[in-house]
Amino acid sequence: MTISTFTPRNPMSLSLAVISISVAFIATLTAGEPVVKTNGNPAGMVWIPGGTFSMGCELEGSRLNEKPVVKASVDGFWLDEHDVTNSEFRSFVEATGYKTTAERAVDWEELKKQVAPGTPKPPDEMLRPGSLVFIPTEGPVDLRLAGSSPVKTYPPNGYGLSDMGGNVWNWVSDFYRPDTRARQKLEPSCHNPTGPKSSYNPAHPDEPVERVTKGGSFLCHANYCESYRPAARRGTPPDTGMSHIGFRCALSEAPRQQPTQDKAP
Repeated sequence: MTISTFTPRNPMSLSLAVISISVAFIATLTAGEPVVKTNGNPAGMVWIPGGTFSMGCELEGSRLNEKPVVKASVDGFWLDEHDVTNSEFRSFVEATGYKTTAERAVDWEELKKQVAPGTPKPPDEMLRPGSLVFIPTEGPVDLRLAGSSPVKTYPPNGYGLSDMGGNVWNWVSDFYRPDTRARQKLEPSCHNPTGPKSSYNPAHPDEPVERVTKGGSFLCHANYCESYRPAARRGTPPDTGMSHIGFRCALSEAPRQQPTQDKAP
């Protein structure tokens, strides 16, 4: 789905958990109804059939925030076939005048909630808008290996979705808690799970909000975070923009015309 096809009315947050075979589930914040459709269905999106799957992982090497495994079910939904690209996001910004967190003035009243009580206000020049980037190396490196790749560089998975693992982390609308799976295990059923009502990360106790990110990025490696696995998840503050985080859009609308869908391997 091309971002420029969105209108800014009726913002909604979709929290969906599915895609149980070979990929991580992704849900993102959308901004209204898509305008462009093909045969009555959203353009650029793939229909993911509903079903039941095992959410989480207890295999060797899995992390505590992935345990225990929970049996979950979800209704079918639409998902972008690839991450939103820079050019698509630019079209959205030009059409709506949207300003990212990195472009907005820093609100000290919000910032001081994340620091120790009594911390003095920094000088105004330190409260300028900005985002996190990685410091370049001292010498030249092969950049074809140290950054993100164009969408569809690699073959899609069985659903026709590209970059569900790797390239850039994908934002999920769920709040992050490391004990989410354990809490869901206590529920009588887990249908269309939306995650906890608020976030808490004991590793970052002063961080008021963290959202789940999934799928790993070009920086992940088996020796580092090994987050290409479907069950892998982490928490990230929504005001922290980085060069290895992106998103794709999800839509819970039923198909107007039943799409042809090959089964995933």
